[in-house]
Amino acid sequence: MKKAIVVVLLALSGCSMFKHSTKTNEYEEAKFETAVDSRSLVLKTAIKETNTLTYNPDGSILQFQQIQEQVASSEAVQLSGIEKATAKKDLSVKESVPMKSWLWLGVLILLLVTLMIYLKFIR
Repeated sequence: MKKAIVVVLLALSGCSMFKHSTKTNEYEEAKFETAVDSRSLVLKTAIKETNTLTYNPDGSILQFQQIQEQVASSEAVQLSGIEKATAKKDLSVKESVPMKSWLWLGVLILLLVTLMIYLKFIR
């Protein structure tokens, strides 16, 4: 008899009908935007060499001229852009707690069963 009562009480205590459930959903979305500006300057230096030969009509070299120049070049580059990022956060919380009225009802039934067993076996 006692085992049957304990089994019934355990089955009823695990039943979701006696619990109060709450579910909370939170959704958060954040957007970030950043302007990016990149500038660079490229400087290049080179030596340019020019050789000039002047010939006589008979094929002999009349004049040899070698010219060396230093040539500098520069290049400026500018890049601009926008970086975009999105962050999403989803939080779901489910809580399940026994309802107080069922708890007190269970205690009352347990007291009544204990009183009945006491009166039946001890008296």
